[in-house]
Amino acid sequence: RRTMDLEAEARGEDPDPPYRILLADGDEASRLSIGELLRSDGLGVDDAGDGSTAMGLLDRSSFQMAIVDGDLLVIGVALFDAVRERAHETALVLLVGKLAVSAPEDAVVLVRPFSDLADVAARIRFQVAQHRRLIRARAYLESIKDRQRELLDRYEGLVRELGRLY
Repeated sequence: RRTMDLEAEARGEDPDPPYRILLADGDEASRLSIGELLRSDGLGVDDAGDGSTAMGLLDRSSFQMAIVDGDLLVIGVALFDAVRERAHETALVLLVGKLAVSAPEDAVVLVRPFSDLADVAARIRFQVAQHRRLIRARAYLESIKDRQRELLDRYEGLVRELGRLY
């Protein structure tokens, strides 16, 4: 991790750019409490109490994570399926009332009722940290690929130059 952070800083980038979360939950008390806990950690949280509001936010902004009520629908489709369809790089946390919900393989599922919202927020913070590491690793891999292309271009240029000399 340290190498990735140092290289990002050398390029003038923030190793941990702002992290935005879409919080879509039909339970107002839960949505407000979770949102407040995450905002106190310095995370950007946009919240929606229904599926159409959440989709409007998705249309206007990009989010690194979506925390979605498993019961919210958008035009008859589960909101979490719509989120995954539009933003496949977005980490997904699904809030459900029962485990029987068919969740995407890569989603983290939190089952209601929540006995401790601070524990829920801690689990979400852990997912944010994991997802940030994944984002950094992908960016680092892309920088390696870019560097590889640069070196290959230089190599090919040298080969052409040698071909002209001999």
